Amino acid sequence: MERVFFLDCPQFYNPDLKFVAHLSKINSKNGLFKTLNIKLKLPDYFGFNWDALSECLKDFHWIPQQGIVIVHDELPAIDEASLHTYMNILIDAVDDWKEGDEHYLEIVFPKNAENLLWFNGDQTY
Repeated sequence: MERVFFLDCPQFYNPDLKFVAHLSKINSKNGLFKTLNIKLKLPDYFGFNWDALSECLKDFHWIPQQGIVIVHDELPAIDEASLHTYMNILIDAVDDWKEGDEHYLEIVFPKNAENLLWFNGDQTY
């Protein structure tokens, strides 16, 4: 999957000229929404639900940088169904941005999560 990366030390990944949001210590779905809201500076209309997250990850009009990177310092410790939904939303958002668009999205995970996650069509792990 293009623009999805697995790194040994994602917490040190800070590329220049991109908007970088590091996520860590997430242990609930609500915690994930709250952290994404803060780190991505989501608009006031963000509804703290999956549909709203999907819409926001395909817009980013409020971020001036073209490249947006969501770095997971560790895999979110959320229930399996929520993780599956979250991964599908991330993949869909990455795929939605095309070359030449105003923005593009990259996702980074720790290398040790690569065996837990795999990307193939609609399935994520």
